[in-house]
Amino acid sequence: MIRISTTQFDTGSEPVLEEAPASFRIVNGTRYISYVLPADGDQPAISTIIQINEKSLEVRRNGGIRGKVLYFLGEPAHSQLDLGFLCLDIVNETDYLAICEINDNLSVTVRYKLYINGEFISNCEMEIMLTASE
Repeated sequence: MIRISTTQFDTGSEPVLEEAPASFRIVNGTRYISYVLPADGDQPAISTIIQINEKSLEVRRNGGIRGKVLYFLGEPAHSQLDLGFLCLDIVNETDYLAICEINDNLSVTVRYKLYINGEFISNCEMEIMLTASE
């Protein structure tokens, strides 16, 4: 099971949570998590692949949301995300990326500054928790 919590600290908004069954694999030292968020009302399903290295994270989405969002430790990362009705130009300045693996559990924390279409939005934190299915 995967649980992802994304918080924008400066906006006062509640964390955005995603939970779904997930698969996990390691290929040549790179960790891959894949999962599908089911359709919700008129929103189509969203398939997601998260690729994790020691100094970067990439989130690729297809379905109701399309594109990829990049996080590179210590440098700006430019991405585009298509929401279907709006395309966003995203820049993340990642200043913290921590990966912890214990037994069959994986925890990843990313802290970053979020810019959308050239405007600073918020200081953010994303926590990814992957736990072994019981």
